[in-house]
Amino acid sequence: MATSTLITGILISAIVSALFSESIVQGLGKLLSKIDLPQRADIEGLWHVEFTMSHNGELVTYREAINVVKRLGTIYGYNVPDAENHELLKLVELNEPLRIKAIIIDNRFITGTWYHPDRKSRFHGSFQLKLGLSGKSMKGVWTGYRESTNLIESGDWLWTQRNTNIS
Repeated sequence: MATSTLITGILISAIVSALFSESIVQGLGKLLSKIDLPQRADIEGLWHVEFTMSHNGELVTYREAINVVKRLGTIYGYNVPDAENHELLKLVELNEPLRIKAIIIDNRFITGTWYHPDRKSRFHGSFQLKLGLSGKSMKGVWTGYRESTNLIESGDWLWTQRNTNIS
């Protein structure tokens, strides 16, 4: 009798393990895929931003300071005066022009529209950034149509948070 109970217990255990192993694996997969998520996507504050694009036939690295604020679930980023801003940005930085408008998806993807700081340019496009594990850096890609060259351009966009919100 004890042997039959033991065998029955082993069989039930094997069946239960087989039934639940797939769901356990799926659950672990979902958990592991989210490990790199920051606790809370708090991206408000001052960011140092860098990207490269073609200007008069040459690749130029642009640097700028963007102050990011969140209002009613939407992210807004404004250029602000900074010693590291590219020389062309210095012509309009005192106006603190709107640079990005975006949303946060899954606490780690920032997706939206970017605008050229000089409104006369009409150069604009889309972007997507992924928030780094520390929550203090973002890396992604921008893309946009330039009317003057009739081309769609794109490139890497690197963001590093400097300090807290300055607004």
